[in-house]
Parts: sequence; C-alpha cells; structure tokens
Amino acid sequence: MSSQPLVSRLTQSWINSETNTRIDSMSCNWRALIIAVSRVTAEDMMNVFEVNSVAPLMLTKALLPLLKVSAAKRKTSIINMSSGLGSISRDIPPNPLFKIYPYRTSKAALNMITKCLSVDLKPYNISVISINPGHLKTDMGGPAAQLDVSTDDVLGKCIRWDGSITPW
Repeated sequence: MSSQPLVSRLTQSWINSETNTRIDSMSCNWRALIIAVSRVTAEDMMNVFEVNSVAPLMLTKALLPLLKVSAAKRKTSIINMSSGLGSISRDIPPNPLFKIYPYRTSKAALNMITKCLSVDLKPYNISVISINPGHLKTDMGGPAAQLDVSTDDVLGKCIRWDGSITPW
C-alpha cells in the first residue's frame, strides 16, 4: 500500500486549516521490518524503502509551502531520524543481524535525501539534518540495546544517544 494518499490527505488537511499557517520544525521518524538477505524479496525492499525514504521526502514536499512561510521569519528545520546502520563507510560486523538489507539501504537513501534537501532548501533558510539516536531498546532494537526508552524514569525527558538525560 502506498503512503502517498495518506501523506496527501494529512498535509491537505493541515494546509487547509485556518490556524495552521506555518511549520517551524518537522521531524521524520519511520520504522520498518528487518529482513536478512536469505529471505529478502523485492516487495520487502520496496515497502521498507517507501516507509523510510520515500515517505519523509513526500511529507517534506507536501509541507514545503508552510515550511517556507516559517523560514521567512524564523529558523526552520527538518530533522530526519536515521541510523548508524545507514552509513555506507561504516564497517559491517560479521554478525548477520547487521546485514539487514531493506533497513540499511533505506536509511542510506534517507541520508542522501537529507543531503540533497539540505542543499535545495538552504536558499529558503531551512536547515535539514539526519539524527542517529543510537541503539534503542525497542521491538526493533531488541533487549541488548544500550538505551531503554520505555521506563518511567525517562518518559517526558530529553534523552541523549548515550542514555544520559539532558536537563531542561
């Protein structure tokens, strides 16, 4: 199923609202299935690519008019949630869990989209970056991850990639 109709409906609803006249910051965070090469299919690759790469770009494109309005008056940012696993130059350990083709390639594509947008939107005073939050204890990250974000002692707080809390 394509994310484009959903993105279109959501953004048109936002843009058509009388109270929503600008967007100062936008964060894109997407999650998708992890599959090893022995089981990966073209459909898996396309589905994960659409979620992690295409959807953030299409959302940015759809909301660009509001982002430009904001950028004319104040600092405006687009923040994409990437992963260290999207790095092309980073070594891949011999662990098969790190050879997750759909996820890694989609995050590498997101990083390139981020770079392209940063160049294209710079004249409009819109900053575009990708952030790597680190290895999180989630369904996807697993129990061996360094940072647990589901406990009550971190809810509602600003958590750094290393697990420390940034004071408000």
